[in-house]
Amino acid sequence: MNSMNHLIKAILAAFLLLYTSPAFAAAQQSISIEHQYLHLLRWQNHLDKVAAEREKQGKDGAWLRNALRNQLHFTDAQFAPIRESAQRLDASLQIIDAKAKPFLDSYHQKHLTTTASAADRASLHSQLEPIRSERKNAMTAEIATLNQNLGADAAGKLRHFIDQQFSKSASAQAQAKTSQGNQP
Repeated sequence: MNSMNHLIKAILAAFLLLYTSPAFAAAQQSISIEHQYLHLLRWQNHLDKVAAEREKQGKDGAWLRNALRNQLHFTDAQFAPIRESAQRLDASLQIIDAKAKPFLDSYHQKHLTTTASAADRASLHSQLEPIRSERKNAMTAEIATLNQNLGADAAGKLRHFIDQQFSKSASAQAQAKTSQGNQP
């Protein structure tokens, strides 16, 4: 339960960092590749944790743990770098997100009963900007490490899978292909 609370807090902190960004409207239009990888890696961490909990209860957890591996048609050895990256990135982002917590707590405490002014929002944005940059740099570095550890072929398969499963543009492309297929 404690790990679930921590995961929820980390996700909320990430959303708050995102929502205070002036580029938020642009971010709603498409999902950056860093965030697509982040979603995949966090999903794998979640699957691993749920699988471990099931196994503690005497239930089968392997099907959860290996769900993404099976979708990618990877062997255990090919998939190992993904699990390792998921764990490293999670640990790294927890440390980075913890840096934002004092700023966010102060901001929320100040605005429990009042609406934040434009100056207050701008101040929070400027305080969080270095943390957002550090977060993006950590994600970019981990993606590069992951792709290097996977090798060109597996990294290409992973990227294709991410494009298909986590990209809004992939959904739009699939819809376009479907509608084109229905035309005479």
